[in-house]
Amino acid sequence: MSYSKFGRHWRQARNLSNKPCKAYPMTYAKRGIFIRFAYLLLAMVSFAVKKVSEADKHKKIVLCYHGVTDTQKLNFFKQMAILQYRVVASTDLAYPYDHEIRHLPVCLTFDDAFGNLLSNVIPAITKLQIPITIFIPTGSLGKTPSWLQNSEHADGQEMVMSAAQIVTLKENSLVHFGSHTADHPHLSTLKEEEIRGQLRASKEIINIIVGEKTLELALPHGDYNEAVVQVALEEGYEKIYSLEPVLYDDDYSADTHVLGRFSVSPDDWPIEFYLTINGAYAWLAPWRSFCRKLQR
Repeated sequence: MSYSKFGRHWRQARNLSNKPCKAYPMTYAKRGIFIRFAYLLLAMVSFAVKKVSEADKHKKIVLCYHGVTDTQKLNFFKQMAILQYRVVASTDLAYPYDHEIRHLPVCLTFDDAFGNLLSNVIPAITKLQIPITIFIPTGSLGKTPSWLQNSEHADGQEMVMSAAQIVTLKENSLVHFGSHTADHPHLSTLKEEEIRGQLRASKEIINIIVGEKTLELALPHGDYNEAVVQVALEEGYEKIYSLEPVLYDDDYSADTHVLGRFSVSPDDWPIEFYLTINGAYAWLAPWRSFCRKLQR
């Protein structure tokens, strides 16, 4: 299986790279206002169809955040208030859920372990009693993200949590930790021994810091191929998360060993967030598959 970066419009889609599994966070605003509205319209249609068919009634949805800045703090709290009674821990994804509930159960994950989670996320999830999983890039502990050096990315100057900061969270029963590799590379571009080194080193460091076995892996950039998945399984990871917007169900995860996630941001419009947490942007996964087939 492989994923490519989806461009802003059809001409870009025709020129998609065929490199393995280059997925991307689903940040609608970065594609321009026209594409953002087009995505929104298609999501609304998808949501209407799903409400009629109830085809996804027995599925769950995994969300992927990154950092939450001071200016995003209030919006984040509002989003969590909406989700308060429908969040399940990543460790409980495989367990049955009360399907009498009106909405899809949601699992919350945070990539990159930015320090701003301590002041802007932990108080909110503690107040609302919402479990989360934080994926740690161990090679950047206590530093700015090495993979964003010399870039203009908005998170380029954010600090990754230090080992000491992570220790302060390990007694919080709402917080679970997973691996985001050591150096946040595009894993599909590495040799097998390099992949193994990234996954093993990160796992060992996290085990030492939090004092428990690390069983979950979030793929940097959502990037992977079959070799990456095989090595991750050999290294003892039981859940592997991509950035492909696919709803969680037991059949999907058992077949591919990779779980989809929907990227979200505190800056999403309220209607975008509502549609995302109800799986309406899942139409993007088959659309990307269609574009890849055209490219091939």
